[in-house]
Amino acid sequence: MITYKKYEPSERIIKECFWDYKISVADIKEYTSSNDWNLKKFIFEKIFCNSQSLIIDLMIFDKDDLEKLIRKYTIPQFNHDYLEKRHKIIRHVILNEKVRIKELEWRL
Repeated sequence: MITYKKYEPSERIIKECFWDYKISVADIKEYTSSNDWNLKKFIFEKIFCNSQSLIIDLMIFDKDDLEKLIRKYTIPQFNHDYLEKRHKIIRHVILNEKVRIKELEWRL
């Protein structure tokens, strides 16, 4: 398990995750701290699916919100195998859950 550290949203997140939206770093910061769960979920899903620095980028959320978002995330049918593996990795790294990822197991 890694130690949680709060990060600020960056322009890199915009380029990697929100290239198809007109959204600013200030918007992302506002949405992640709002009380609107749908906005948080939207930001989480875009980062989860597209970020190249997934763990750091997800830490723009408050710790409790992040844990809830990870637990409630439903893997879509589109790109299912890739996103399922990604979800298992963040559940292991952030939530310290035991998960089985066949491709990452040691073999003798």
